Amino acid sequence: MASSINKNVNHYVNHGTLNAYLFSYGQNRDMYIPNDNTCGNTAVMCFDAMFSSTAPTLMLYSLGKDGHYSFIYGKETGEEDVITEIQQGILDFAEDWFKLNRQVAAKLIITPADAFAAYEHVAMDWPYLTSIFRDFKEYSDSIPRLGKTRDYITLRQIMRERGLLC
Repeated sequence: MASSINKNVNHYVNHGTLNAYLFSYGQNRDMYIPNDNTCGNTAVMCFDAMFSSTAPTLMLYSLGKDGHYSFIYGKETGEEDVITEIQQGILDFAEDWFKLNRQVAAKLIITPADAFAAYEHVAMDWPYLTSIFRDFKEYSDSIPRLGKTRDYITLRQIMRERGLLC
């Protein structure tokens, strides 16, 4: 998705090495969710939650002065059942897609806009997003850092604190 402030990642996007479908300042602006405000930031958090893992995500790695690699992992979301269900849905879609492709003579392509349309439709539907991601955990200030806290709370709590839920 190229949701990064890393200058190397942005360089790769700018030169076409990486194709940023979302959250790129220079590409696919029609699909961009402005994440510099409370609503957009929360929508991005939920979008990001769809790509969660049951294991902590590798956040950063570096080579130390001693020549050994250092790995920094994020925290677990704590929602293994929901993650498994989302991943199974992706696999089910892919299986159906490939079956359909074998049945037609034309090569069917899913464009970035087509792929994003399903989420774009619900991106600000806070009750719906809460029903799916309610107990996923995230840093309360998330991306881009709207605050300075490192509180780790549920997306439901974040939505309530931001006034997005009644």
